Amino acid sequence: MGAIQIIGIDKIGNEEEINTINRISNEYHKKIQRALNKETSITLHVKTYSKGGKQKEWEINVKADAPTIGFKAEECDWELAKTLHKAFNDVLKQIEHRFKD
Repeated sequence: MGAIQIIGIDKIGNEEEINTINRISNEYHKKIQRALNKETSITLHVKTYSKGGKQKEWEINVKADAPTIGFKAEECDWELAKTLHKAFNDVLKQIEHRFKD
């Protein structure tokens, strides 16, 4: 199984958010590998922005690299899980479009 590299996770202080990132990225890593039928490494870049309020805005960059091709997606939203799902689904749609007959 390929590796998942998560950049920026050390700047997140909330353990629940870290667990959410790990759980969702592992789930989608399996789906991406299955869709490509190849070993795939994923680089996930997590950023947060706060404008002084209680809520954070999340920016997620996903890069999935297979031996012959790579896919990238970037999403921003106020909810962490929703942002992760949107970014990973975008990568899966790119894979589906690329290999569509």
